[in-house]
Amino acid sequence: MENAASLLAKHLENVHFGGNWCGVDLRDLLKDVDLQLALKKFRSSHSLAELTFHLNYYIEGLIEVFKGGELSIKDKFSYDIPEIKSEEEWERMKAQSFRNATEFSNLLSHMNEDKMGEVFVEEKYGIYFSNVLGIIEHCHYHLGQMVLLKRFLTD
Repeated sequence: MENAASLLAKHLENVHFGGNWCGVDLRDLLKDVDLQLALKKFRSSHSLAELTFHLNYYIEGLIEVFKGGELSIKDKFSYDIPEIKSEEEWERMKAQSFRNATEFSNLLSHMNEDKMGEVFVEEKYGIYFSNVLGIIEHCHYHLGQMVLLKRFLTD
């Protein structure tokens, strides 16, 4: 059997690129979303662009830690999306999000199994395993929101 880090890396890839049990993934969901649709809101919801930024914000934060850096992300900034002015900027944001998901998955798949049980940055944050699992659950949670949001906006 594969180790926990490798299995979690696969789950992270699956929510982004397909192959998960729910049959939907971020890449397929966003592939036909243009800037106009990405910025559109339904009632008081976040936009697809905001949710894409939000998911990537946390993954970038974990990448930094996994590379030996500090945990510099703050929840209060997780929706502070920069203004997107063109289709090209939107496409770059999506591409960066997918590159980061791939990078994080690669870092995770090469992680020493013992590290999964170690404290993540500070004891108050729990262990690495819990944080990685939390990121994957977070992605699935917002993916569900994004599926519904896209339906509401396009029907």
